[in-house]
Amino acid sequence: MNAKHIYKRPYIYLWLTSLMVLIVGYVSYVHLQNSALDINVHDTYFVVAHQHIVYGLSSFFLLIGSMYWIMEKLKIKLLSTLTVIHVMVTLLSIILCIIGIFYFDSVITAPKVLKDSQAINRNAFTTIISMLIIIAQLLFLINVIISLIKHGLQRRTRD
Repeated sequence: MNAKHIYKRPYIYLWLTSLMVLIVGYVSYVHLQNSALDINVHDTYFVVAHQHIVYGLSSFFLLIGSMYWIMEKLKIKLLSTLTVIHVMVTLLSIILCIIGIFYFDSVITAPKVLKDSQAINRNAFTTIISMLIIIAQLLFLINVIISLIKHGLQRRTRD
Protein backbone atom coordinates (compact mmCIF):
# COMPACT_ATOMS: atom_id res chain seq x y z
CA MET A 1 0.00 0.00 0.00
CA ASN A 2 1.60 3.21 -1.18
CA ALA A 3 1.11 6.36 0.93
CA LYS A 4 0.83 8.44 -2.24
CA HIS A 5 -2.05 6.29 -3.47
CA ILE A 6 -3.80 6.66 -0.09
CA TYR A 7 -3.44 10.43 -0.35
CA LYS A 8 -4.75 10.53 -3.91
CA ARG A 9 -7.87 8.40 -3.30
CA PRO A 10 -8.54 7.89 0.43
CA TYR A 11 -12.26 7.51 -0.18
CA ILE A 12 -11.71 4.18 -1.96
CA TYR A 13 -10.06 2.72 1.15
CA LEU A 14 -12.84 4.00 3.39
CA TRP A 15 -15.57 2.69 1.10
CA LEU A 16 -13.85 -0.70 0.98
CA THR A 17 -13.59 -0.59 4.78
CA SER A 18 -17.33 0.03 4.93
CA LEU A 19 -17.95 -3.01 2.76
CA MET A 20 -15.52 -5.08 4.84
CA VAL A 21 -17.30 -4.08 8.06
CA LEU A 22 -20.64 -5.16 6.56
CA ILE A 23 -19.28 -8.51 5.39
CA VAL A 24 -17.48 -9.31 8.64
CA GLY A 25 -20.49 -8.05 10.59
CA TYR A 26 -22.85 -10.39 8.79
CA VAL A 27 -20.46 -13.33 9.06
CA SER A 28 -19.96 -12.76 12.77
CA TYR A 29 -23.70 -12.12 13.26
CA VAL A 30 -24.41 -15.73 12.39
CA HIS A 31 -21.99 -16.72 15.12
CA LEU A 32 -22.98 -14.03 17.66
CA GLN A 33 -26.73 -13.86 17.14
CA ASN A 34 -27.58 -12.88 20.69
CA SER A 35 -24.64 -10.53 21.08
CA ALA A 36 -25.17 -6.96 22.15
CA LEU A 37 -23.23 -4.01 23.57
CA ASP A 38 -24.38 -2.94 27.02
CA ILE A 39 -23.63 0.66 27.93
CA ASN A 40 -24.23 1.68 31.52
CA VAL A 41 -25.08 5.38 31.86
CA HIS A 42 -26.35 6.67 35.23
CA ASP A 43 -27.96 3.40 36.39
CA THR A 44 -29.56 2.84 32.98
CA TYR A 45 -28.43 0.23 30.50
CA PHE A 46 -28.51 0.96 26.79
CA VAL A 47 -28.39 -2.25 24.83
CA VAL A 48 -27.25 -1.98 21.22
CA ALA A 49 -27.67 -5.03 19.01
CA HIS A 50 -24.71 -6.36 17.03
CA GLN A 51 -26.35 -5.61 13.68
CA HIS A 52 -26.95 -1.97 14.65
CA ILE A 53 -23.28 -1.51 15.52
CA VAL A 54 -22.37 -2.94 12.10
CA TYR A 55 -24.85 -0.65 10.31
CA GLY A 56 -23.58 2.38 12.21
CA LEU A 57 -19.90 1.68 11.54
CA SER A 58 -20.52 0.97 7.88
CA SER A 59 -22.56 4.15 7.44
CA PHE A 60 -19.88 6.12 9.26
CA PHE A 61 -17.14 4.97 6.89
CA LEU A 62 -19.35 5.61 3.87
CA LEU A 63 -19.90 9.16 5.17
CA ILE A 64 -16.20 9.85 5.79
CA GLY A 65 -15.28 8.39 2.38
CA SER A 66 -17.94 10.54 0.75
CA MET A 67 -16.52 13.63 2.46
CA TYR A 68 -13.09 12.86 1.00
CA TRP A 69 -14.71 12.35 -2.42
CA ILE A 70 -16.57 15.69 -2.16
CA MET A 71 -13.34 17.46 -1.21
CA GLU A 72 -11.67 16.00 -4.31
CA LYS A 73 -14.55 17.05 -6.57
CA LEU A 74 -14.49 20.59 -5.12
CA LYS A 75 -10.72 20.69 -5.82
CA ILE A 76 -9.89 21.32 -2.17
CA LYS A 77 -6.42 19.93 -1.40
CA LEU A 78 -6.19 18.20 1.97
CA LEU A 79 -2.92 17.93 3.85
CA SER A 80 -1.25 14.74 2.67
CA THR A 81 0.30 13.79 6.02
CA LEU A 82 -2.93 14.12 7.98
CA THR A 83 -4.88 12.29 5.27
CA VAL A 84 -2.50 9.31 5.30
CA ILE A 85 -2.38 9.21 9.12
CA HIS A 86 -6.18 9.40 9.33
CA VAL A 87 -6.79 6.60 6.84
CA MET A 88 -4.06 4.33 8.22
CA VAL A 89 -5.10 4.73 11.88
CA THR A 90 -8.76 4.22 10.95
CA LEU A 91 -8.01 1.06 8.96
CA LEU A 92 -5.69 -0.27 11.67
CA SER A 93 -8.34 0.36 14.32
CA ILE A 94 -11.01 -1.48 12.38
CA ILE A 95 -8.70 -4.43 11.72
CA LEU A 96 -7.83 -4.59 15.42
CA CYS A 97 -11.51 -4.35 16.29
CA ILE A 98 -12.37 -7.27 14.04
CA ILE A 99 -9.49 -9.33 15.43
CA GLY A 100 -10.68 -8.48 18.94
CA ILE A 101 -14.23 -9.58 18.21
CA PHE A 102 -13.07 -12.99 17.06
CA TYR A 103 -10.44 -13.31 19.83
CA PHE A 104 -12.77 -12.47 22.69
CA ASP A 105 -15.51 -14.60 21.19
CA SER A 106 -13.17 -17.61 21.11
CA VAL A 107 -12.18 -16.98 24.74
CA ILE A 108 -15.79 -17.02 25.93
CA THR A 109 -16.77 -20.28 27.59
CA ALA A 110 -19.78 -22.47 26.75
CA PRO A 111 -22.45 -20.60 28.78
CA LYS A 112 -21.40 -17.35 27.02
CA VAL A 113 -20.47 -15.62 30.29
CA LEU A 114 -17.26 -13.67 30.59
CA LYS A 115 -15.12 -14.17 33.65
CA ASP A 116 -14.18 -10.95 35.48
CA SER A 117 -10.63 -10.81 34.09
CA GLN A 118 -11.88 -11.50 30.55
CA ALA A 119 -14.52 -8.78 30.86
CA ILE A 120 -11.92 -6.28 32.07
CA ASN A 121 -9.58 -7.20 29.19
CA ARG A 122 -12.41 -6.90 26.65
CA ASN A 123 -13.51 -3.53 28.04
CA ALA A 124 -9.94 -2.19 28.08
CA PHE A 125 -9.38 -3.38 24.52
CA THR A 126 -12.65 -1.82 23.33
CA THR A 127 -11.82 1.47 25.07
CA ILE A 128 -8.37 1.68 23.48
CA ILE A 129 -9.74 0.95 19.99
CA SER A 130 -12.54 3.49 20.48
CA MET A 131 -10.04 6.15 21.52
CA LEU A 132 -7.89 5.42 18.45
CA ILE A 133 -10.91 5.84 16.18
CA ILE A 134 -11.96 9.09 17.90
CA ILE A 135 -8.44 10.54 17.65
CA ALA A 136 -8.25 9.62 13.96
CA GLN A 137 -11.57 11.33 13.26
CA LEU A 138 -10.41 14.45 15.11
CA LEU A 139 -7.38 14.48 12.80
CA PHE A 140 -9.80 14.33 9.87
CA LEU A 141 -11.76 17.32 11.18
CA ILE A 142 -8.55 19.29 11.74
CA ASN A 143 -7.44 18.41 8.20
CA VAL A 144 -10.74 19.59 6.70
CA ILE A 145 -10.77 22.84 8.68
CA ILE A 146 -7.17 23.72 7.80
CA SER A 147 -7.73 22.86 4.14
CA LEU A 148 -10.93 24.92 3.95
CA ILE A 149 -9.16 27.91 5.51
CA LYS A 150 -6.25 27.57 3.06
CA HIS A 151 -8.66 27.15 0.13
CA GLY A 152 -10.57 30.27 1.18
CA LEU A 153 -7.37 32.30 1.51
CA GLN A 154 -6.11 31.13 -1.89
CA ARG A 155 -9.40 32.11 -3.54
CA ARG A 156 -9.24 35.54 -1.89
CA THR A 157 -5.70 36.22 -3.10
CA ARG A 158 -6.62 35.18 -6.66
CA ASP A 159 -9.59 37.56 -6.79
